[in-house]
Amino acid sequence: MRDDRFHLSAQYRDSSRMTAHSPGTRTHTDQTASEARKTDDGVRDRDTLRVRIGRVRAAARRPLRSPRLCRFRSSRLLKITFLLCALTGSLTSVGRVSAPLGLEVDRSHIYLDESLREDTVVVKNTTDSHLDVVASVEVSADSSEAPVVVWPRKSPLGPGEQAVVHVLLANPAGSRESLFRLRLGWLFASDSDEPGWSHRFFLPLLVHPQGLPRSVNPWLYAHFKLKSEGDLIVENPSGYVLSLSPTIELMPEKKSFALPKSILMPGDVLVIRDVFPDVRSNAVSITPTDLSGKLLPRIEVPLFRKS
Repeated sequence: MRDDRFHLSAQYRDSSRMTAHSPGTRTHTDQTASEARKTDDGVRDRDTLRVRIGRVRAAARRPLRSPRLCRFRSSRLLKITFLLCALTGSLTSVGRVSAPLGLEVDRSHIYLDESLREDTVVVKNTTDSHLDVVASVEVSADSSEAPVVVWPRKSPLGPGEQAVVHVLLANPAGSRESLFRLRLGWLFASDSDEPGWSHRFFLPLLVHPQGLPRSVNPWLYAHFKLKSEGDLIVENPSGYVLSLSPTIELMPEKKSFALPKSILMPGDVLVIRDVFPDVRSNAVSITPTDLSGKLLPRIEVPLFRKS
């Protein structure tokens, strides 16, 4: 009896499978199921439309948000806009730099050390005239000779043409960082009768020695000492070149003044007379910059007292 029941059920499954997969065969039951599904879809669409209309009507009857919340959201939107602008500015500062009067340079400064002894600068003529571009290294006041070689010294450029200037660290850099300038001078065809190079553009060139460890925040080495009579002494006892905004603030009083220079070379000592005789601050807020002048996040360093 069990075998016959199993045989009949198997025949039923085979016949139903053949009917479902055989072409041109559609029973009345299949048509009814299809019509039922269409009806369910139509009902579901109408229900969805009613729900959406109800939400729109409820939103129209809902009271307006409080002005305080609106101001909060507006301030958050404004902060996000400022952050995006700052990020855009930081990204674009890495790109090309347009020098005055028709020369385009692909960077804002150059950094060389023992691990990166050579770098390149791409210059492009953006005018409709021919240019003769001459590259050289300008020695700083505290250096007698630059340990850097530049080639080619002269690059003739036609309209829209570009050239690659190689900068090579040839000699040991010593024990402290050194700051030089890559000078790019050029003449237009109309300036051929004028003596010298009528147009110049300078790129900061920083040379880092092998024996000096890398520092993520070398501005923390800056020392600020305030004397009792109100004189401020600013020292850079480190071996790093410190570039910062000349405007600083004494904290927490927020009394600001300007330094006489924006770059502190290793071993520099600045004395500013009669800053604030009655100041009670204990810290100095400074704004570091990179060599191209781009502002970095502000930091605070201690303000020491000296009799």
